[in-house]
Amino acid sequence: MSDSIDTAPTEQDATASSDLDAELVEFVRMSELLRSWEARPWQEVQQMVRAVGPQLLAQLAGRGHWEKLSTAEQAQIHWVMAEAHSVGCLRERDSYFASPRIASLCVAADSVAVWCGAYTYPHVSKVSSTTAQEFLTRFDALPEGWRAEVIRRAMAGRPVDTVIAEAPLGMNLLQSAYGINVRTP
Repeated sequence: MSDSIDTAPTEQDATASSDLDAELVEFVRMSELLRSWEARPWQEVQQMVRAVGPQLLAQLAGRGHWEKLSTAEQAQIHWVMAEAHSVGCLRERDSYFASPRIASLCVAADSVAVWCGAYTYPHVSKVSSTTAQEFLTRFDALPEGWRAEVIRRAMAGRPVDTVIAEAPLGMNLLQSAYGINVRTP
């Protein structure tokens, strides 16, 4: 009697893969239509975002990619799913709130399409989770008061990546020009 395990794909595996592939085609079609969402009827946009949000996770999990993502990438997908759901709940008169959320959804959908093999390169520009993690590391390295000032400046409308990059420059300038070391208490 053989102890080997039969690893040949089953008919069920082939059906699941075929279903995922068909869903990926529809997912890509809807995400491409969302790039021009302003030209579509609002109810159609709502239906698409409600469908695309959960498909992000379904495609990644169904293809075994979810577990390979960093926690930051998983958070990005979950956040975008929540944003997509919130867009699906907006009334048409409030649709102007949807633009940045739909843009995030399109970026995430594009990334998922690449990860799942629908594209060989991204079609939408994005800020990677790696870049975000680098900025978070740089932010965490700042002294407490400087972190608060970064947040204050960002809330006042300055780009957070710019403010985080400027903080060490300001600290270095204080040290060299005035002998003030803000890095040590």
